[in-house]
Amino acid sequence: MKIPQPLHLRFLIAFSSLLFYILIFPLLYPYAGAATAALNIIPAAIFGGLLGIPGGLIYGLFALPIHIILFHLLGSVEERGLFQHLIGTSAAVSVSVGIGWIRNLIYQMKRQAKALQREQKLLQEEIERRIQAETALRQSNADLQTRNKELDTFAHTVAHDLKNPLGIIISYGEILGRDGSTMSPDQLELIFSELQKLGRKADNIIEELLLLASIRKEAVTMRALNMSTIVASAQVRLTLMIQEYQAEINYPPYWPRALGYGPWIEEVWVNYLSNGMKYGGVPPRLELGATPQEDGMIRFWVRDNGAGLNAHAQTLLFAEFTRLDEVRTQGHGLGLSIVRHIVEKLGGQVGVESDNVPGQGCIFYFTLAAG
Repeated sequence: MKIPQPLHLRFLIAFSSLLFYILIFPLLYPYAGAATAALNIIPAAIFGGLLGIPGGLIYGLFALPIHIILFHLLGSVEERGLFQHLIGTSAAVSVSVGIGWIRNLIYQMKRQAKALQREQKLLQEEIERRIQAETALRQSNADLQTRNKELDTFAHTVAHDLKNPLGIIISYGEILGRDGSTMSPDQLELIFSELQKLGRKADNIIEELLLLASIRKEAVTMRALNMSTIVASAQVRLTLMIQEYQAEINYPPYWPRALGYGPWIEEVWVNYLSNGMKYGGVPPRLELGATPQEDGMIRFWVRDNGAGLNAHAQTLLFAEFTRLDEVRTQGHGLGLSIVRHIVEKLGGQVGVESDNVPGQGCIFYFTLAAG
């Protein structure tokens, strides 16, 4: 039984039990002694249980005079019976005080247990907060170290990618400054053509790096994509390359709708198609397609007819900057790393599959949520 909290309510219940005993006492009067003493335990226990040791003493203060008055009003009893009843009443008072003492002891133990639980909970929360703070600090340190490595390799990549074309441009400039006036029109046309190619290459490198920077910071709105239009735009950008490599590109009759950001997905297709032409067969033959998956994603892919890649090379293609040097040994530059950042930012995944069989080439793919 749950003890009521308000003090006045506990006093009311205790005195009600004593009143109930007084009212029923006349019925037990003929059996004064054992019966009344036994029933006397009920209000005694209630006083002690509800009010503690003070309740037991209060009960004794009221019980003894009440019993004397009741015996006086109802008539006399044998001296032995009265003595037994008063002994029983005194014992009931002792029981009430004892119950009150036990009640107080239990209450103190419960209060101490609750206080200990609160302290334990606060300590556990503090430990968890410190663990979380330590974990966050470790993660921040790890992220910072990773970023520092990325920045170091990023700077190396920029220097490596721009150094060659700029170095050649400078060399051609020196040649033109020294011998340009004596060169034939055909020689000048050849140099100017090479300068244009090198300029476009340097410009493409800068555009890739700016795109990578924007992917890391920019937030975009996902929209339903018209994949046919996006692929066509990518092909237009690669018109000269397609003509140079005499590439054959086959498209599916239907593109399923997917969610993404059009300009970024166009960059993905440009990278996949250009890599397919550079490292496909001679001439390159590319097949494009899309496959809905059971997880609600759509897998878009490009299959080439090149020499294929072994398992180790496949693990390096989409690597972070920390492994770009290894990636570049396979002939694939910044593009695939940018592709991975784009697709992951849009909630998808990238990958490559190859049996490393010449002529069967590779399948480069990326996934997007179905629209």
